[in-house]
Amino acid sequence: VMRATWVDISSVACVTPPRTGALPQVVVEVSNNNQQFSADGTVFEYEQEVTVTGLTPADGPAGGGTLVVVHGEGFTQRAAAESYMRCMFGNASSVAVRINASAVQCASPPHQTGLVVLEVSLAPGSATASGVVFAFRNMSLHRLDPPMGPVHGGTLLTLFGDHIGTTSLWCIFGASHRVAATPLSPRQIGRA
Repeated sequence: VMRATWVDISSVACVTPPRTGALPQVVVEVSNNNQQFSADGTVFEYEQEVTVTGLTPADGPAGGGTLVVVHGEGFTQRAAAESYMRCMFGNASSVAVRINASAVQCASPPHQTGLVVLEVSLAPGSATASGVVFAFRNMSLHRLDPPMGPVHGGTLLTLFGDHIGTTSLWCIFGASHRVAATPLSPRQIGRA
């Protein structure tokens, strides 16, 4: 029996005790006198421990919009169905979409540059505590070498700039032709 806090005429607040027993669901009832309890059969479900083990990609622009796949364990169908699942980028959050029990996807929100811990919340007031880091960067491009090439393509370009990440690098030519790039250093990437 847990003590409840009165909120208003139609609600009280209780903190859940640790789960005991093997069943993930328990019936929750309420009492005014700790003797007679309601008998409505309202069910609370304990979720398994959730962890975050990695991110793909682990960085993106400070303007947000990077689709991040969060890898881990315990991303339940029920939390997704109840629309509670969120990615927490430090103090900023975005909706998480469940891919399966070991992956969710979310878009990074706009955030100042720097490192933040990315955690996943399955219900209000709770989140993982895995400590996996996402980096917000202000990536910029300063120079191409060479700056021109033949119309049939195939020119090996080196792009120079600031805050270029080292994973999941891509170049876009025009509005739609995307090609994978190779990191050469933190300030340059190459692409054939």
